[in-house]
Amino acid sequence: MGATIRTAPWRPATVLQVNTVLKLKALLLLLTGLAMVLMVFGCGGAAPKLQSISITPQMASVPLGLSQQFKATGNYSDGSSQDLTTSVVWNTSNVSV
Repeated sequence: MGATIRTAPWRPATVLQVNTVLKLKALLLLLTGLAMVLMVFGCGGAAPKLQSISITPQMASVPLGLSQQFKATGNYSDGSSQDLTTSVVWNTSNVSV
């Protein structure tokens, strides 16, 4: 007896269904990511504006050879504040420092 070889029919609908599922999963991931960004950064509207920067200590007398740590705090229009110490550029008007 001879052997009969059968090939499975190509199913374009299956390929289409898989692609559609993958696209839907990608869309779901995108929307989930967008929702997370909105939760972290707010749902829009104007961002609070920096109104002032406070430096502490305001006055410092540092003996020669020693150092003094300063802190810069940003004060915003919505009443919040944020440590800006590592974001500001520090310099002095006293060239001997």
